[in-house]
Amino acid sequence: RRSDSLIAVIGTTDSAMGGSVYARIKGRTGAKVPDTGFDEALRSYRSYHLAVSEGLILAAHDVSEGGLAVSAAEMAFSMVAGMEINLDLLPISEDLNNVEKLFAESSSRILIECESESIDRIQEIFSESAFAVIGRTESSHKSLRFESDGVNILDNEIESLKETWKNVLTPYY
Repeated sequence: RRSDSLIAVIGTTDSAMGGSVYARIKGRTGAKVPDTGFDEALRSYRSYHLAVSEGLILAAHDVSEGGLAVSAAEMAFSMVAGMEINLDLLPISEDLNNVEKLFAESSSRILIECESESIDRIQEIFSESAFAVIGRTESSHKSLRFESDGVNILDNEIESLKETWKNVLTPYY
């Protein structure tokens, strides 16, 4: 990872939380399990492969167990820089609340880091896929920050998140 780069997401987030880590932690059962749009996923993966082949992706992480919040934290664990993400920019399939935006495990999503100088080419590559720049890395702090509706909804030191991930969340994976 680098400081002062962009964070983007490939793929669409929906409200299906069935089988998610969040649902297991909260003891929720009976929720809809995420679907996979195979044609859209294949198109996105082909675009992703092209972007990687062109050397445009600095780092990438699947958005899977734990959703966006956990994927972003895992990317930030290098502690090179802090990360700031605006949930309002996330590609969504329906009106979602912040819990769904943070913890939904919608399939076929990838969180990527890229240089700002590469963003025009990356957006061109992903022009037929759900894709959005949702944040940036920040050298002025070592926190993971999520914003929604202009309000900072989560702000945690990355080191503390790493300890929680290693020592508290492991049984849920």
